[in-house]
Amino acid sequence: MLDLDDPPQKCGAFTNNQIWVTPYNQSEQWAGGLFVYQSQGEGTLATWSERDRPIENKDNVLWYTLGFHHIPCQEDAPLMPTVSSSFDLRPVNFFQSNPILRIPANLVKDLPVCEPADSV
Repeated sequence: MLDLDDPPQKCGAFTNNQIWVTPYNQSEQWAGGLFVYQSQGEGTLATWSERDRPIENKDNVLWYTLGFHHIPCQEDAPLMPTVSSSFDLRPVNFFQSNPILRIPANLVKDLPVCEPADSV
């Protein structure tokens, strides 16, 4: 909603895209930078991605921005409605086969034996 050159948008430039992918770097932990309110837009996700580093066969970080806007109306007062949203990351065909299938089958002799305690 802001112009790309507006100071708040420079600090929050991670909202320009929903998904960003960068190679892992221990010093890159916060999409808005370490000190968001004192920043001029340097040290943010947007500047890290401008480095155009390769991501193939690397440890990568997926940055996902979930955002929505609420335009308040008079009926919202005095309590603002809440809206929640989420997403899931689920691997598909991550393994070539099911790794659990390589475990040898249980035999009856391998199972625990449960017996009642002697009553006194």
